[in-house]
Amino acid sequence: ASAFAIEDAYIRMPLAGSDKTAAYFTLTSSADTMAFLIDASTPAAETAELHTHTHENGMMAMRKADLFEIPANGVLELRPMGNHLMLFGVDSTLADGDVVSLTLVISVDGEPVVKTIDVPVKPLG
Repeated sequence: ASAFAIEDAYIRMPLAGSDKTAAYFTLTSSADTMAFLIDASTPAAETAELHTHTHENGMMAMRKADLFEIPANGVLELRPMGNHLMLFGVDSTLADGDVVSLTLVISVDGEPVVKTIDVPVKPLG
C-alpha cells in the first residue's frame, strides 16, 4: 500500500433530498508496473461504483466502469466531469465537515492491495 499515495480526497455533500453523491481524489503510484483501481467502499454509503463521463453524439453520459488504470509511476485523477466514485444510498446525516473512511482496492500484479483513508465531506462549489 505504500506504493500508492492519495491526496486531495473529498466526498461532495449530496444535494438536498438526494441519496447519491461522488468522491474524488488523486492517486499517485510509485509502483513499477501498471495497477488498477478495482473497488471502493465507505460506511457513509450503501454502495460505491467506479464511474466515468463519456461524450457521445454531443451528449454527456455517466457510465459505470469495471476498473481504472493506474499507470506505472503515474497518476490517476478522479475529478468532477471525469472519472469518479459514485456513492449510492448515502447516509442522510452526512454533513459539511464530516470525515468518513474510504476504502480502495487496488490490483497490483493480480494481488489486491487495500488502502483506507479518511476523507472530508465538502459542499458543492
